[in-house]
Amino acid sequence: MNRHFLLIGASSFLGLSATIAACSGEPSPSDSILAADASPSSVPTSEGSVDGGTARDANASADGATDGKAPPTEAGSDASVMPTDFGKSLGIDRCVPPGNPVALAWVRPSRCGAATRQSPIVSTQTGTVVYSKDVSTSSATLRYGGETIFGSDGTIYANGETIVALDGATRATKWTHFFGADPVVAVGTPDKVYLAGSYSISGFGGGTQLFATDLPHYVRSGVAVLADGSIAYQDGAQTLFVRDGQTGALSWSTDLGAPWVAYSQAPVVATNGTLYLARDTKIVAVSPATHQILWSIPAKAKSITLDEQDGRIYFIARDGGYSRVAYVSADDGSGLTYATPRFSDNEAGPLALGDNGWVYFAANVAIHGVQMGTANHWQTPVTSYAEVIVGGDGTVYSTDVSLTETSVSAHTPSGALRWKKLVATYPSASQRHRAYLSIAPTGHLAVSVGANSTMYLLGP
Repeated sequence: MNRHFLLIGASSFLGLSATIAACSGEPSPSDSILAADASPSSVPTSEGSVDGGTARDANASADGATDGKAPPTEAGSDASVMPTDFGKSLGIDRCVPPGNPVALAWVRPSRCGAATRQSPIVSTQTGTVVYSKDVSTSSATLRYGGETIFGSDGTIYANGETIVALDGATRATKWTHFFGADPVVAVGTPDKVYLAGSYSISGFGGGTQLFATDLPHYVRSGVAVLADGSIAYQDGAQTLFVRDGQTGALSWSTDLGAPWVAYSQAPVVATNGTLYLARDTKIVAVSPATHQILWSIPAKAKSITLDEQDGRIYFIARDGGYSRVAYVSADDGSGLTYATPRFSDNEAGPLALGDNGWVYFAANVAIHGVQMGTANHWQTPVTSYAEVIVGGDGTVYSTDVSLTETSVSAHTPSGALRWKKLVATYPSASQRHRAYLSIAPTGHLAVSVGANSTMYLLGP
């Protein structure tokens, strides 16, 4: 499945000063304002199997808690959610170390350099669609997509078969660019846009091309923008490349000492600049100063994420036909710890970090919640491809995509369904496309639907 990726540079992420205006201004003629939420679709009521199909939560309560126990009092439960909290920064920001200022923007796929897929901002309480933007082009028949990204100057980057830059206050179109097949896009500082597609990388500033560089290798990962504005990616063999963000010239590279990578993910970047990469056989940490490998551990790792609050790298560890969530120390790779539940790893990941040890992901046609250090595990079935993110009140948002419609659900941290809303319908597609989630600084939940190349904003 082809997709676009948008990222914001690390310095924009840490120094965000612009605030995106609430989505209540006048739209452009091609936009659609929906005054009321779409009709809710049917909601699954039965749970699927647990631990890779080998067992069931036989005593699971109706709200998704395991072993017949009621869920604890928690952020995201119906009792603690207040409609007036919408758009407020109330949660812990796992993108920054303890004591650092909270960063508000969703600046790259998976939100930040740490790829936590978690925002401290409280998002939609109702799932009401308040705005939509068709980002398709009349000449294009492709239906790709990626997360909606929010720039340091307030620009909204809607990501469908084209990249559309929208003014954050008026939502007027600033510029558009159709990238074609198999692109990997990044937005850097000051909001430069990069395209890494197949065997080339291009850079754009304000929609104007800055450079175009042919590559001898195929880009199999997303692109990370580093604090100095350079761009980093890994190829399909065993190399980490870092290029100048202004000229595209190669700055440095590091042999990762691991063969072919089948799973594509942008390098995870810590606040201190350390780069973490998942390979088919190991996890590798690279120093941005010396360009040398700091440590590596053998692991069939997939979907790595960094929790800057507890200093751990979380990932999906594959073992035969099953997988488990695991973590190691981000400092030196020590302390390998596995979660108790196992599951089939078909289409597993990426991970989203919650509070109190909860980690969320989609796998084997279900949304999963696993609480590290316990046997707690909940899951709820979905039709096909799903994405999972976490809001500032602990609410777990997920997508469910079929051949004809896309819906969004909200669960409490321990799995209680709060609501499920139908967001988009479209003519039957030849294949299922993903729908991607992100959270705007205003609190709106952005849903990018690949099947109809449309971005939706949900609130309040």
